[in-house]
Amino acid sequence: MTAVHMPARLVDTELGYAVRAELVKVATLRGLWVTWVIGVVLGPIITLVIVGTDGLGPDATVASGAVGGILIPLLVWGGWASWLSAGEYSSRTVAAAAALVGDRTRLLVAKMLAAALLIGAGAVIATACSAAVVVVAAPPSAVGTGPVPALAWVPVVAVAVALVGVSAGFLLRSAPTAVAMVGAALLIPKGAGGLLGRFEPWIVGASPSTVLSEVIGGTETVEAQQFPLGGGAALAVVIAFAVVVLVIAAAVVSRRDL
Repeated sequence: MTAVHMPARLVDTELGYAVRAELVKVATLRGLWVTWVIGVVLGPIITLVIVGTDGLGPDATVASGAVGGILIPLLVWGGWASWLSAGEYSSRTVAAAAALVGDRTRLLVAKMLAAALLIGAGAVIATACSAAVVVVAAPPSAVGTGPVPALAWVPVVAVAVALVGVSAGFLLRSAPTAVAMVGAALLIPKGAGGLLGRFEPWIVGASPSTVLSEVIGGTETVEAQQFPLGGGAALAVVIAFAVVVLVIAAAVVSRRDL
């Protein structure tokens, strides 16, 4: 990752320059781009393990198999997005970065757009490779094609996780804390589902990985963990939550000292 090219119209704006600066930062800081790559390659690797160990369910399809191991990449990308923003506080460069782009809110938006572009692209690549793994490694008679167009929701959910990660970094001002909080938000609903009582379907059913399973189908989802209003509504909740957290982060960043 040595060169970053942006559309001319976007680059010819102050926000465009800020976004390009963030993309260049990712391309030049080894830890950032290596972590991004790890998130991309983990998807197909986990899918290969699932297929190789006969982990696909009886109703599995190429589409459902492609998202069978999506939780781990989402964890990596969510933590990566938190690191992208909170890292400015850890290195004490946030004030300088905000001054460079001219506005603290613009810095937040630039990081959000950069994270959305990179993680959205990463999710597309990972999903396509994972689907190819299922096609090549799974017996043709064992899986159908499934709703392949529904895989377009994978980058949407991944971007939502990225927005929450960037927002958490600005709100918490600590990379380790932000990464831990995003990881907990993704893992706890799945791990503590049985402890949530009657709220289990509303919380677990609206967690990103469960939402993708519901929207795409082909996987066995515990009935108690299915979102009561359906997969489409659960997807809307994920997107709305990301937007709300981002708005809160923007309000806080615009008012408090960096």
